[in-house]
Parts: sequence; C-alpha cells; structure tokens
Amino acid sequence: MKLIFQRESQRLFAHLGKLQFLIFFMNFSPATSQLEEMVKLIDAGMSVARLNLSHGSIKSNLKIMRQFKQAKRLRPHRTVSLMIEPRGREIRLS
Repeated sequence: MKLIFQRESQRLFAHLGKLQFLIFFMNFSPATSQLEEMVKLIDAGMSVARLNLSHGSIKSNLKIMRQFKQAKRLRPHRTVSLMIEPRGREIRLS
C-alpha cells in the first residue's frame, strides 16, 4: 500500500510539474496516526493534515496532535498545516 501511494504521488507530481502550487490533503486514520507514518507523509509532500474530532476520544485526538507537532519538528524545512474538523451539533451554536 505504501509503495503504491509513493509511486502514484510521484507520477502525479511528474504530470503536474508546471503547476506552481499544489495542495495535498491527508486524513489521519489509525494507520497514519503514528509518528513514523506522519513523517513519511510529510516527506511525500503532504500540505494539509486533516483531523476529524468526531472519531476517537479527546485523549486519542490530543495524542495525534502532539505526534503531528513532533513530525513537523523533525521536518522543519517543510510547510504543513493541521486542519481540525470539529464535531457536529454538540459544538455548533444556532
């Protein structure tokens, strides 16, 4: 799976070589929430990491956020943002 992802992303970047700006979104899942996997995604060109707070507990989401910060510190030359999607109606006021 990881090799397929790398080959496909390399093929995509080869075809889109003329573009000046490309945003690459990645959702965190149990398979990609480990520090090593986050660093690999950053190396592959991830621009924005998305974390959905509807899934998992507060404790597990905080752990993912801390690991993301560590991964960013390991790759200071890369610019990566964290997009947090809040829960549903429990948070919104109307």
